[in-house]
Amino acid sequence: MPVTKIIDVKINYEDEGEGYPILFIHGFTRCLQDWDEQVPILTDKYRVVRYDCRGHGGSESPDDPSQYSQEILVDEALGLIDNLGLNKTNVCGLSMGGNVALNLAINHPDRVNGAIIVSTGSGSEPDDSFIDAFKNLAGILDKSDLETFTGALMASPLASTLIKLRPDHTELMKERLMSSNPKGLANTIRGVLLKRNSILDLEDKLKNLDVPSLVLVGEFDEPCLRPADFMKQHIPNSRLIVMPETGHVVNLERPDDFNREMISFLNEVTG
Repeated sequence: MPVTKIIDVKINYEDEGEGYPILFIHGFTRCLQDWDEQVPILTDKYRVVRYDCRGHGGSESPDDPSQYSQEILVDEALGLIDNLGLNKTNVCGLSMGGNVALNLAINHPDRVNGAIIVSTGSGSEPDDSFIDAFKNLAGILDKSDLETFTGALMASPLASTLIKLRPDHTELMKERLMSSNPKGLANTIRGVLLKRNSILDLEDKLKNLDVPSLVLVGEFDEPCLRPADFMKQHIPNSRLIVMPETGHVVNLERPDDFNREMISFLNEVTG
């Protein structure tokens, strides 16, 4: 896979197809292969770019915790757009990647044609259960105990619906988690997940966002339902789709339904 340097970090990416570009951004602990079921239906009409965020997949994982923040992840996405010579692109992000996609559209609306924001929680809020859970995961990663970390993730609500609907993904998910860089994930938790601004604090910025936006969320993804509705209420040119009997990893749990909504939106905003 090709590699490009962004903010002094080597970023692993794939660039396929021809046409108007779309950039895919994965979630925490995930990787660019999460979009494997989206790429084939797009490359006839779109240039499809996907990458591993720093600390994930085949990209570098800086040891320095200061190299991880919401702002840096947005700059990283913009840096890839620049390095590939893309003037303007559609963007699709899931979970942590959805926060990146949203903030990329807010901060650089001239570079984003349309945004698909999937399974995206509110961000960091003063909720003891959220903070304690992720601090505990970071502590496990500090010990390089990927087996315990993987077990905790597999048992969490984030993975439960995917395991039920797509049992064929269970072993693959375990393999990817077990091959993760523990330092990169721990730094991502502390620098990004526990410090980013809540979407619920972005009301004024959302009201001024002039980028067509599709907000997608699963019916069973409880932490993401309120932020999804909040975005729909405040982004002027937006629509919300709640996918029935679906959890957090929407594009993997129900790829056909996800792809139908994605293609419909892209055709609408791209022409």
